[in-house]
Amino acid sequence: MDIEILKKVNTLAKSLHEQGLAANMDDATKLAQSMVGVKEDDASFTRQSYNTYEQQAVQVEMPQEEILDEEVETQVKPIVSNHSEEITLLKSEFSKVASEIKTKIQEVETNSKNNFNFIQQIGTEIDKINGKLNSIEMMLNRLEKQKNEQPIIQQQQPAPQVQSAPKQESNARTGDLTPNDINIRNFFYTGSDK
Repeated sequence: MDIEILKKVNTLAKSLHEQGLAANMDDATKLAQSMVGVKEDDASFTRQSYNTYEQQAVQVEMPQEEILDEEVETQVKPIVSNHSEEITLLKSEFSKVASEIKTKIQEVETNSKNNFNFIQQIGTEIDKINGKLNSIEMMLNRLEKQKNEQPIIQQQQPAPQVQSAPKQESNARTGDLTPNDINIRNFFYTGSDK
């Protein structure tokens, strides 16, 4: 396997393992090989060869990275200089969008705080109402107990006897009766009253 490919596989395997996408380094290496495109035939890449590669990498200095950085810089500079106005425009648009997002976030935070305060106020009002309902319920229970106890008290107390003038007993022969007192129909049946 080429040393550049091995380097790519190693770097990718390390990042996969660090990010938790692979359980161990062997799995990360296999996954990295499949991502880089190393074939099974080329993959005589085991944990031992990985350790050997790490030891070799420490011994060999890598000036290639510096060369790559210089190449990238020489390629990027003309592009940046040709498109500097567009880059400046994009930066300004980005800063506008960022400030809009920041204001929206602040508005949402303010609304959230207001909503939270409103909810707290509603909660305190509900607590007050619950307290009033509890006191009303206690008063109703007390009144109901008083109502239930009152007939018991009246039943236990004997009714005061009012002394009245002695009654004269009525006698049918003396004429104390009125015609409504005795109904003749009660004594004689004459048919239906309809």
